[in-house]
Amino acid sequence: MTSGRAVPWSTWTPPRLRGRSRGKFRGEAWTAIKLLLRSGMMLGIFLGQYCISTLTYFFLTWFPVYLVQQRGMSILKAGLVASIPALCGFAGGVLGGVFSDALLRGGVAECVFSGFQTCQKLARLFANANTGQTGGL
Repeated sequence: MTSGRAVPWSTWTPPRLRGRSRGKFRGEAWTAIKLLLRSGMMLGIFLGQYCISTLTYFFLTWFPVYLVQQRGMSILKAGLVASIPALCGFAGGVLGGVFSDALLRGGVAECVFSGFQTCQKLARLFANANTGQTGGL
């Protein structure tokens, strides 16, 4: 038997939403969702999260089974081999953070951002050349 205190988030309503009709709240929710989908930053986060989830699912479910059934590894060896990508991803995340911090401290961030802009402009030029369009950057 659970009381209302066990799951307070299911019964608590934020003060700004108390007394409002459900229809009005749903309209605000759709407005917020549209705002999120218009944001390029949020779309990038969504895409990155999707890719991370897909890779995690692959390495936790399919990859160990493949190693055991198709490559003939023992379950112990397959588990050790299947953990290598996760360990490398962890190390890469930490080293990437250390590297980006060093770039920011050294003042290289502006140079890197400028490089990204240059690559974007070159890609746009290449795309326009392939489609026969002309125009500025």
